[in-house]
Amino acid sequence: MEEIVARNFILNDRPQVVVNIVDATNLERNLYLTIQLLELNIPVVIGLNMFDLAKARGIKIDVTKLSELLGVPVVPTVAITGEGLLGLLSETILVAQEMTAAHSARIDYGEELEEEIAKLQQAIEQDQTLCSKYNPRWLAVKLLEKDTALTRQINKDSLTAARILEQAAISHKHLQRIFGDDPETIIVEKRYGFVEGAYYETVQVTPQERADISEHIDRFLTHRTFSLPIFVALMWLVYQAAFVLTEAP
Repeated sequence: MEEIVARNFILNDRPQVVVNIVDATNLERNLYLTIQLLELNIPVVIGLNMFDLAKARGIKIDVTKLSELLGVPVVPTVAITGEGLLGLLSETILVAQEMTAAHSARIDYGEELEEEIAKLQQAIEQDQTLCSKYNPRWLAVKLLEKDTALTRQINKDSLTAARILEQAAISHKHLQRIFGDDPETIIVEKRYGFVEGAYYETVQVTPQERADISEHIDRFLTHRTFSLPIFVALMWLVYQAAFVLTEAP
């Protein structure tokens, strides 16, 4: 529901720019949301946060290359110290003034999927009401993913909804027969493939990657031999604190 609320705000309120804050220490996982935003064809600026922690862990990110691959500005930031925030603000203002997302990345879903996306997109583009509200390519992809919330909304917004949804059903069935799997699964895999490619082209992890304090603690507490005695000892301490030490007061 939170995702639907956020998406509806972007679609209906049309913000001048969306600032997407990404965790630099976990870039691959965080880029999936970025791809979904870019597919909406809206102006986006990426704040690559926790950049200092990433460097401390031996993670080197080619920010310029990442920006080129995604087609949007990428600004390293350290929110806790304020480093990079002025640069992020400047880029946000520039993108908001330009109000363009024409150069953002576009995922190639492969020949079979692209053919069905094109068919659906063509049907959608004949409906001016839908085109004024949604990006036709994005809507075509979401219909192939069987987005139920969006399907309900289209039925309300469009007089040609029945024809478009019929084409979506035909395309979905055709793709399922070709791939032997649901098209929505294939679409997700293609997105992750793009993300993985962007990650490996822009990120290097040095052999001297430093484990932080929590990783050292985890390694000790989950040790194959010592973890159970440690657990028993901690439980005994909790018992002592709860019953023995509190007896006097």
